[in-house]
Amino acid sequence: MGIWHVALALNLVITGLIQAESGGGSARSDSAFLRWVRANAIPLPPVDRSTIDSSFAFLRPLVGSARILALGELIHGGHEPLEFRNQVIKYAVTRLGFTAIALETGFTEAAVVDGFIHGGGGNVDSVRHKGLTNNFDSLPENRELILWLRSYNAHAVRPVRFYGVDLSGGNDYGDIFDAAPPTVAALDYLQQVNAGAAAQLRVGFHTLLGHFNLRRFGELSPAQRHRLQTELESLAQTLLADSSHDTKASLRAPYDRVVHDVWMAFRMYEVFDAGVGGAGQFSSAQAELRDSIMAENAKWILGQEGEFGRLLLYEHDAHVMNGVSDFTHVHIPGASGLGKWKMAGRHLRGMFGPNLVIIATTASATKVLPFWVNGMRGSPSDPASFDAALARVGEPRFALDLRTADHIPDVAALLERPWPFRTQTFFEPVIVRDAADAIVYFDRVSPSRP
Repeated sequence: MGIWHVALALNLVITGLIQAESGGGSARSDSAFLRWVRANAIPLPPVDRSTIDSSFAFLRPLVGSARILALGELIHGGHEPLEFRNQVIKYAVTRLGFTAIALETGFTEAAVVDGFIHGGGGNVDSVRHKGLTNNFDSLPENRELILWLRSYNAHAVRPVRFYGVDLSGGNDYGDIFDAAPPTVAALDYLQQVNAGAAAQLRVGFHTLLGHFNLRRFGELSPAQRHRLQTELESLAQTLLADSSHDTKASLRAPYDRVVHDVWMAFRMYEVFDAGVGGAGQFSSAQAELRDSIMAENAKWILGQEGEFGRLLLYEHDAHVMNGVSDFTHVHIPGASGLGKWKMAGRHLRGMFGPNLVIIATTASATKVLPFWVNGMRGSPSDPASFDAALARVGEPRFALDLRTADHIPDVAALLERPWPFRTQTFFEPVIVRDAADAIVYFDRVSPSRP
Protein backbone atom coordinates (compact mmCIF):
# COMPACT_ATOMS: atom_id res chain seq x y z
CA MET A 1 0.00 0.00 0.00
CA GLY A 2 1.46 3.39 -1.05
CA ILE A 3 1.77 6.43 1.21
CA TRP A 4 -1.23 8.07 -0.44
CA HIS A 5 -3.42 5.05 0.27
CA VAL A 6 -2.20 4.94 3.87
CA ALA A 7 -2.99 8.63 4.28
CA LEU A 8 -6.40 8.18 2.71
CA ALA A 9 -7.20 5.24 4.97
CA LEU A 10 -6.20 7.28 8.02
CA ASN A 11 -8.44 10.10 6.95
CA LEU A 12 -11.41 7.87 6.31
CA VAL A 13 -11.09 6.96 9.97
CA ILE A 14 -10.74 10.63 10.94
CA THR A 15 -13.69 11.60 8.79
CA GLY A 16 -15.72 8.84 10.36
CA LEU A 17 -14.96 10.26 13.77
CA ILE A 18 -16.07 13.78 12.94
CA GLN A 19 -18.96 12.71 10.72
CA ALA A 20 -20.33 10.05 13.06
CA GLU A 21 -24.07 9.92 12.63
CA SER A 22 -26.27 10.15 15.66
CA GLY A 23 -28.81 7.36 16.21
CA GLY A 24 -28.66 6.19 12.60
CA GLY A 25 -30.11 9.52 11.38
CA SER A 26 -28.51 12.06 9.08
CA ALA A 27 -27.61 14.56 11.84
CA ARG A 28 -23.91 14.40 12.66
CA SER A 29 -22.64 14.49 16.19
CA ASP A 30 -21.12 17.67 17.54
CA SER A 31 -17.61 16.24 17.74
CA ALA A 32 -14.76 17.88 19.59
CA PHE A 33 -13.34 18.95 16.23
CA LEU A 34 -16.51 20.66 15.07
CA ARG A 35 -17.08 22.24 18.47
CA TRP A 36 -13.57 23.68 18.33
CA VAL A 37 -13.99 25.02 14.79
CA ARG A 38 -17.38 26.58 15.56
CA ALA A 39 -16.03 28.18 18.73
CA ASN A 40 -12.96 29.64 17.00
CA ALA A 41 -14.07 30.33 13.42
CA ILE A 42 -13.85 34.05 12.60
CA PRO A 43 -16.59 34.90 10.05
CA LEU A 44 -15.35 36.91 7.10
CA PRO A 45 -17.41 39.40 5.07
CA PRO A 46 -18.06 38.82 1.36
CA VAL A 47 -14.85 39.58 -0.48
CA ASP A 48 -16.42 42.16 -2.78
CA ARG A 49 -17.65 44.30 0.09
CA SER A 50 -15.65 47.46 0.82
CA THR A 51 -12.88 46.78 3.32
CA ILE A 52 -13.96 47.34 6.92
CA ASP A 53 -11.02 47.41 9.32
CA SER A 54 -12.92 45.68 12.10
CA SER A 55 -13.45 42.66 9.84
CA PHE A 56 -9.70 42.10 9.71
CA ALA A 57 -8.77 42.98 13.28
CA PHE A 58 -8.21 39.26 13.89
CA LEU A 59 -4.95 39.62 11.94
CA ARG A 60 -3.32 41.66 14.69
CA PRO A 61 -3.18 38.89 17.33
CA LEU A 62 -2.76 36.23 14.65
CA VAL A 63 0.32 37.86 13.10
CA GLY A 64 1.68 39.35 16.30
CA SER A 65 5.23 40.63 15.86
CA ALA A 66 6.13 38.21 13.04
CA ARG A 67 8.16 39.83 10.29
CA ILE A 68 6.80 37.65 7.48
CA LEU A 69 3.16 36.88 6.82
CA ALA A 70 2.93 34.18 4.13
CA LEU A 71 -0.57 34.03 2.67
CA GLY A 72 -1.44 31.20 0.30
CA GLU A 73 -4.03 30.66 -2.39
CA LEU A 74 -5.31 27.14 -3.01
CA ILE A 75 -5.50 27.65 -6.77
CA HIS A 76 -4.35 30.28 -9.25
CA GLY A 77 -6.92 32.49 -10.90
CA GLY A 78 -9.58 32.30 -8.19
CA HIS A 79 -11.48 35.53 -7.53
CA GLU A 80 -12.23 35.10 -3.82
CA PRO A 81 -8.65 34.37 -2.64
CA LEU A 82 -7.30 37.29 -4.68
CA GLU A 83 -9.85 39.79 -3.38
CA PHE A 84 -9.27 38.53 0.16
CA ARG A 85 -5.53 39.00 -0.40
CA ASN A 86 -6.07 42.61 -1.45
CA GLN A 87 -8.08 43.28 1.71
CA VAL A 88 -5.42 41.66 3.89
CA ILE A 89 -2.68 43.69 2.19
CA LYS A 90 -4.54 46.95 2.81
CA TYR A 91 -5.00 46.12 6.49
CA ALA A 92 -1.43 44.84 6.91
CA VAL A 93 0.04 47.98 5.34
CA THR A 94 -2.19 50.59 6.97
CA ARG A 95 -2.65 48.97 10.40
CA LEU A 96 0.21 46.54 10.99
CA GLY A 97 3.13 48.43 9.47
CA PHE A 98 4.00 46.01 6.66
CA THR A 99 6.54 47.61 4.35
CA ALA A 100 6.84 45.17 1.44
CA ILE A 101 4.61 43.01 -0.75
CA ALA A 102 6.00 40.03 -2.67
CA LEU A 103 4.10 37.89 -5.16
CA GLU A 104 4.76 34.64 -7.02
CA THR A 105 6.10 36.48 -10.04
CA GLY A 106 9.51 36.94 -11.62
CA PHE A 107 12.03 38.78 -9.42
CA THR A 108 13.43 40.86 -12.26
CA GLU A 109 10.12 41.73 -13.91
CA ALA A 110 8.62 42.94 -10.62
CA ALA A 111 10.97 45.95 -10.58
CA VAL A 112 8.73 47.51 -13.26
CA VAL A 113 5.77 47.37 -10.86
CA ASP A 114 7.87 48.75 -8.00
CA GLY A 115 8.92 51.72 -10.08
CA PHE A 116 5.32 52.45 -11.05
CA ILE A 117 3.92 52.34 -7.52
CA HIS A 118 6.61 54.82 -6.52
CA GLY A 119 5.31 57.34 -9.04
CA GLY A 120 7.04 56.13 -12.18
CA GLY A 121 5.69 56.76 -15.66
CA GLY A 122 3.57 54.52 -17.84
CA ASN A 123 0.07 53.20 -17.33
CA VAL A 124 -1.10 50.40 -15.10
CA ASP A 125 -1.92 48.03 -17.96
CA SER A 126 1.49 48.23 -19.64
CA VAL A 127 3.12 47.94 -16.22
CA ARG A 128 1.28 44.80 -15.21
CA HIS A 129 1.94 43.14 -18.56
CA LYS A 130 5.67 43.81 -18.23
CA GLY A 131 5.94 43.36 -14.48
CA LEU A 132 3.92 40.20 -13.73
CA THR A 133 4.74 36.71 -14.99
CA ASN A 134 2.95 33.33 -14.69
CA ASN A 135 -0.09 34.77 -16.54
CA PHE A 136 -0.90 36.91 -13.49
CA ASP A 137 -0.90 40.08 -15.60
CA SER A 138 -4.35 39.08 -16.88
CA LEU A 139 -6.04 39.23 -13.47
CA PRO A 140 -8.04 42.37 -12.63
CA GLU A 141 -7.41 41.84 -8.91
CA ASN A 142 -3.69 42.39 -9.58
CA ARG A 143 -4.49 45.56 -11.50
CA GLU A 144 -6.51 46.78 -8.51
CA LEU A 145 -3.63 45.96 -6.15
CA ILE A 146 -1.08 47.88 -8.22
CA LEU A 147 -3.32 50.95 -8.38
CA TRP A 148 -3.96 50.85 -4.63
CA LEU A 149 -0.24 50.59 -3.85
CA ARG A 150 0.50 53.58 -6.11
CA SER A 151 -2.25 55.62 -4.46
CA TYR A 152 -1.08 54.68 -0.97
CA ASN A 153 2.56 55.45 -1.72
CA ALA A 154 1.71 58.90 -3.04
CA HIS A 155 1.11 60.08 0.55
CA ALA A 156 2.89 57.48 2.68
CA VAL A 157 5.56 58.39 5.21
CA ARG A 158 7.25 55.10 4.33
CA PRO A 159 6.20 53.90 0.85
CA VAL A 160 5.60 50.19 0.37
CA ARG A 161 7.93 48.27 -1.95
CA PHE A 162 6.89 45.58 -4.41
CA TYR A 163 8.92 42.45 -5.19
CA GLY A 164 8.72 39.16 -7.04
CA VAL A 165 10.16 35.99 -5.54
CA ASP A 166 9.88 33.60 -8.48
CA LEU A 167 12.13 32.68 -11.38
CA SER A 168 11.94 35.06 -14.31
CA GLY A 169 10.03 34.50 -17.51
CA GLY A 170 7.67 31.87 -16.14
CA ASN A 171 4.22 30.83 -17.15
CA ASP A 172 2.03 28.43 -15.21
CA TYR A 173 3.36 25.40 -17.04
CA GLY A 174 6.87 26.24 -15.86
CA ASP A 175 8.27 25.54 -19.34
CA ILE A 176 9.64 28.95 -20.26
CA PHE A 177 11.55 30.04 -17.18
CA ASP A 178 14.11 32.34 -18.74
CA ALA A 179 17.31 33.73 -17.21
CA ALA A 180 17.82 36.26 -19.99
CA PRO A 181 15.73 38.98 -18.22
CA PRO A 182 17.89 39.17 -15.06
CA THR A 183 21.07 38.95 -17.14
CA VAL A 184 19.97 41.71 -19.51
CA ALA A 185 18.80 43.86 -16.58
CA ALA A 186 22.29 43.67 -15.10
CA LEU A 187 23.91 44.50 -18.45
CA ASP A 188 21.56 47.45 -18.97
CA TYR A 189 22.39 48.79 -15.51
CA LEU A 190 26.12 48.34 -16.13
CA GLN A 191 25.72 50.26 -19.40
CA GLN A 192 24.80 53.33 -17.32
CA VAL A 193 27.84 53.17 -15.06
CA ASN A 194 30.52 51.40 -17.11
CA ALA A 195 29.61 51.38 -20.80
CA GLY A 196 32.89 49.83 -21.93
CA ALA A 197 32.62 46.84 -19.63
CA ALA A 198 28.96 46.38 -20.55
CA ALA A 199 29.77 46.34 -24.28
CA GLN A 200 32.50 43.75 -23.80
CA LEU A 201 30.25 41.50 -21.73
CA ARG A 202 27.41 41.75 -24.26
CA VAL A 203 29.72 40.26 -26.89
CA GLY A 204 30.43 37.30 -24.63
CA PHE A 205 26.74 36.69 -23.93
CA HIS A 206 25.61 37.26 -27.53
CA THR A 207 25.30 33.65 -28.69
CA LEU A 208 24.33 32.24 -25.30
CA LEU A 209 21.35 34.22 -24.01
CA GLY A 210 18.92 32.66 -26.49
CA HIS A 211 19.61 29.28 -24.85
CA PHE A 212 19.55 30.52 -21.25
CA ASN A 213 16.06 29.19 -20.59
CA LEU A 214 14.39 25.99 -19.50
CA ARG A 215 13.48 24.88 -23.02
CA ARG A 216 16.81 25.37 -24.78
CA PHE A 217 19.46 25.08 -22.08
CA GLY A 218 19.98 21.39 -22.87
CA GLU A 219 21.06 22.32 -26.41
CA LEU A 220 24.22 23.94 -25.04
CA SER A 221 27.34 21.79 -25.06
CA PRO A 222 29.31 21.36 -21.80
CA ALA A 223 31.86 23.85 -23.15
CA GLN A 224 29.14 26.41 -23.89
CA ARG A 225 27.59 25.96 -20.46
CA HIS A 226 31.02 26.53 -18.91
CA ARG A 227 31.43 29.69 -21.01
CA LEU A 228 28.02 30.91 -19.84
CA GLN A 229 29.11 30.44 -16.23
CA THR A 230 32.33 32.32 -16.93
CA GLU A 231 30.45 35.25 -18.45
CA LEU A 232 28.10 35.39 -15.45
CA GLU A 233 31.07 35.42 -13.09
CA SER A 234 32.62 38.28 -15.06
CA LEU A 235 29.37 40.23 -14.89
CA ALA A 236 29.09 39.71 -11.14
CA GLN A 237 32.72 40.66 -10.51
CA THR A 238 32.43 43.81 -12.63
CA LEU A 239 29.38 44.97 -10.67
CA LEU A 240 30.92 44.16 -7.29
CA ALA A 241 34.45 45.41 -7.99
CA ASP A 242 33.52 49.09 -7.82
CA SER A 243 30.29 49.03 -5.87
CA SER A 244 30.83 52.47 -4.37
CA HIS A 245 31.03 54.00 -7.87
CA ASP A 246 28.04 52.02 -9.07
CA THR A 247 26.03 53.01 -6.03
CA LYS A 248 26.85 56.68 -6.47
CA ALA A 249 25.71 56.46 -10.08
CA SER A 250 22.20 55.53 -8.95
CA LEU A 251 20.26 54.86 -5.80
CA ARG A 252 21.24 52.04 -3.46
CA ALA A 253 18.06 50.03 -4.02
CA PRO A 254 18.42 49.71 -7.83
CA TYR A 255 22.06 48.68 -7.42
CA ASP A 256 21.18 46.05 -4.83
CA ARG A 257 18.40 44.73 -7.04
CA VAL A 258 20.66 44.37 -10.06
CA VAL A 259 23.33 42.56 -8.03
CA HIS A 260 20.59 40.19 -6.93
CA ASP A 261 19.53 39.85 -10.58
CA VAL A 262 22.93 38.31 -11.27
CA TRP A 263 22.50 36.03 -8.26
CA MET A 264 19.14 35.00 -9.75
CA ALA A 265 20.79 34.23 -13.09
CA PHE A 266 23.29 31.97 -11.33
CA ARG A 267 20.52 30.16 -9.44
CA MET A 268 18.44 29.74 -12.59
CA TYR A 269 21.51 28.21 -14.23
CA GLU A 270 21.41 25.61 -11.42
CA VAL A 271 17.72 24.94 -12.08
CA PHE A 272 18.27 24.46 -15.81
CA ASP A 273 21.40 22.37 -15.30
CA ALA A 274 19.52 20.05 -12.93
CA GLY A 275 17.18 19.22 -15.81
CA VAL A 276 19.80 18.41 -18.46
CA GLY A 277 19.05 14.94 -19.78
CA GLY A 278 15.55 15.00 -18.31
CA ALA A 279 13.66 14.76 -21.60
CA GLY A 280 12.22 18.25 -21.14
CA GLN A 281 10.25 17.37 -18.00
CA PHE A 282 10.40 19.65 -14.95
CA SER A 283 11.73 17.41 -12.16
CA SER A 284 11.34 17.31 -8.39
CA ALA A 285 14.97 18.41 -8.03
CA GLN A 286 14.24 21.50 -10.12
CA ALA A 287 11.02 22.17 -8.21
CA GLU A 288 12.86 22.05 -4.89
CA LEU A 289 15.52 24.41 -6.21
CA ARG A 290 12.79 26.79 -7.31
CA ASP A 291 11.14 26.76 -3.88
CA SER A 292 14.47 27.23 -2.12
CA ILE A 293 15.16 30.26 -4.35
CA MET A 294 11.74 31.70 -3.46
CA ALA A 295 12.58 31.38 0.23
CA GLU A 296 16.02 32.94 -0.21
CA ASN A 297 14.45 35.80 -2.15
CA ALA A 298 12.04 36.44 0.73
CA LYS A 299 15.00 36.52 3.12
CA TRP A 300 16.85 38.95 0.83
CA ILE A 301 13.78 41.19 0.63
CA LEU A 302 13.50 41.36 4.40
CA GLY A 303 17.18 42.31 4.54
CA GLN A 304 16.48 45.13 2.09
CA GLU A 305 13.60 46.34 4.26
CA GLY A 306 15.84 46.77 7.29
CA GLU A 307 15.33 46.25 11.01
CA PHE A 308 11.71 47.42 11.08
CA GLY A 309 10.66 45.99 7.74
CA ARG A 310 7.81 43.48 7.46
CA LEU A 311 6.98 41.38 4.41
CA LEU A 312 3.64 40.04 3.18
CA LEU A 313 4.34 37.14 0.82
CA TYR A 314 1.53 35.83 -1.41
CA GLU A 315 1.95 32.57 -3.33
CA HIS A 316 0.26 29.27 -3.98
CA ASP A 317 -0.38 27.10 -0.91
CA ALA A 318 1.96 24.54 -2.49
CA HIS A 319 4.77 27.07 -1.99
CA VAL A 320 3.98 28.89 1.25
CA MET A 321 3.02 25.92 3.42
CA ASN A 322 5.56 24.31 5.73
CA GLY A 323 5.54 20.86 4.21
CA VAL A 324 6.46 18.62 1.33
CA SER A 325 4.63 18.87 -1.98
CA ASP A 326 3.60 15.43 -3.23
CA PHE A 327 2.75 15.41 -6.94
CA THR A 328 3.56 11.71 -7.30
CA HIS A 329 0.03 10.83 -8.40
CA VAL A 330 -0.66 13.96 -10.45
CA HIS A 331 -0.08 14.43 -14.16
CA ILE A 332 0.88 17.97 -15.19
CA PRO A 333 1.81 18.65 -18.84
CA GLY A 334 5.54 19.29 -19.10
CA ALA A 335 6.11 18.17 -15.51
CA SER A 336 5.04 14.54 -15.35
CA GLY A 337 8.29 13.61 -13.58
CA LEU A 338 7.32 15.54 -10.48
CA GLY A 339 7.36 13.69 -7.17
CA LYS A 340 8.07 15.24 -3.78
CA TRP A 341 10.00 18.33 -2.71
CA LYS A 342 10.24 20.73 0.20
CA MET A 343 7.97 23.74 -0.13
CA ALA A 344 9.34 27.26 0.21
CA GLY A 345 7.46 27.54 3.50
CA ARG A 346 9.54 24.75 4.99
CA HIS A 347 12.72 26.57 4.03
CA LEU A 348 11.30 29.81 5.49
CA ARG A 349 10.28 28.10 8.73
CA GLY A 350 13.86 26.96 9.15
CA MET A 351 15.10 30.50 8.54
CA PHE A 352 12.60 32.49 10.58
CA GLY A 353 10.86 30.16 13.05
CA PRO A 354 8.14 32.06 14.94
CA ASN A 355 8.93 35.21 12.94
CA LEU A 356 6.95 33.59 10.12
CA VAL A 357 3.15 33.20 10.18
CA ILE A 358 1.59 31.04 7.45
CA ILE A 359 -2.06 31.34 6.42
CA ALA A 360 -3.21 28.73 3.91
CA THR A 361 -6.48 28.76 1.99
CA THR A 362 -8.92 26.00 1.15
CA ALA A 363 -12.38 25.67 -0.38
CA SER A 364 -15.07 23.07 -0.96
CA ALA A 365 -15.50 23.81 -4.67
CA THR A 366 -13.26 25.50 -7.22
CA LYS A 367 -13.77 26.65 -10.77
CA VAL A 368 -11.13 28.77 -12.47
CA LEU A 369 -9.85 29.55 -15.92
CA PRO A 370 -8.28 26.71 -17.91
CA PHE A 371 -5.08 28.43 -18.98
CA TRP A 372 -3.62 27.63 -15.57
CA VAL A 373 -2.47 24.03 -15.58
CA ASN A 374 -3.94 23.63 -12.09
CA GLY A 375 -7.20 25.23 -13.13
CA MET A 376 -9.31 22.51 -14.67
CA ARG A 377 -12.95 23.51 -14.80
CA GLY A 378 -14.88 22.37 -11.77
CA SER A 379 -13.56 20.39 -8.84
CA PRO A 380 -15.80 18.79 -6.21
CA SER A 381 -14.57 18.09 -2.73
CA ASP A 382 -13.09 14.84 -1.45
CA PRO A 383 -15.41 13.73 1.39
CA ALA A 384 -12.39 12.76 3.50
CA SER A 385 -10.60 16.09 2.99
CA PHE A 386 -9.93 18.94 5.38
CA ASP A 387 -12.13 21.35 3.45
CA ALA A 388 -15.01 18.85 3.62
CA ALA A 389 -14.67 18.82 7.40
CA LEU A 390 -14.70 22.63 7.51
CA ALA A 391 -17.76 22.71 5.25
CA ARG A 392 -19.77 21.04 8.01
CA VAL A 393 -19.38 24.17 10.13
CA GLY A 394 -21.99 25.85 7.93
CA GLU A 395 -20.25 29.22 7.45
CA PRO A 396 -19.59 30.35 3.85
CA ARG A 397 -16.19 31.86 4.68
CA PHE A 398 -14.11 32.14 7.82
CA ALA A 399 -10.60 32.30 9.24
CA LEU A 400 -9.36 29.78 11.79
CA ASP A 401 -6.27 30.12 13.97
CA LEU A 402 -5.02 26.52 14.18
CA ARG A 403 -2.88 27.36 17.20
CA THR A 404 -6.00 27.54 19.36
CA ALA A 405 -6.21 23.74 19.14
CA ASP A 406 -2.75 23.10 20.55
CA HIS A 407 -4.08 22.61 24.09
CA ILE A 408 -7.13 20.53 23.14
CA PRO A 409 -5.69 16.99 22.98
CA ASP A 410 -8.39 15.37 20.80
CA VAL A 411 -8.32 18.16 18.22
CA ALA A 412 -4.55 18.59 18.31
CA ALA A 413 -4.15 14.87 17.57
CA LEU A 414 -6.41 15.14 14.52
CA LEU A 415 -4.47 18.12 13.17
CA GLU A 416 -1.17 16.27 13.56
CA ARG A 417 -2.30 13.51 11.20
CA PRO A 418 -2.24 13.72 7.39
CA TRP A 419 -5.46 14.91 5.75
CA PRO A 420 -6.23 15.03 2.04
CA PHE A 421 -5.76 18.77 1.47
CA ARG A 422 -6.78 20.60 -1.68
CA THR A 423 -3.73 22.38 -3.06
CA GLN A 424 -4.86 22.66 -6.66
CA THR A 425 -7.86 20.84 -8.10
CA PHE A 426 -6.47 17.65 -6.59
CA PHE A 427 -5.67 16.51 -3.06
CA GLU A 428 -2.43 15.55 -1.37
CA PRO A 429 -1.71 14.39 2.21
CA VAL A 430 -0.86 17.33 4.47
CA ILE A 431 -0.30 17.55 8.23
CA VAL A 432 -2.35 20.70 8.58
CA ARG A 433 -1.01 21.98 11.89
CA ASP A 434 2.59 21.73 10.68
CA ALA A 435 1.77 23.22 7.30
CA ALA A 436 0.07 26.41 8.49
CA ASP A 437 -0.66 28.55 11.53
CA ALA A 438 -4.11 29.48 10.26
CA ILE A 439 -6.59 28.53 7.54
CA VAL A 440 -8.99 30.64 5.51
CA TYR A 441 -12.00 28.68 4.25
CA PHE A 442 -14.29 29.56 1.32
CA ASP A 443 -17.34 27.48 0.46
CA ARG A 444 -16.52 28.05 -3.21
CA VAL A 445 -13.93 29.76 -5.40
CA SER A 446 -15.13 31.26 -8.67
CA PRO A 447 -13.03 32.31 -11.67
CA SER A 448 -11.38 35.68 -11.82
CA ARG A 449 -12.63 37.82 -14.69
CA PRO A 450 -9.69 38.78 -16.92
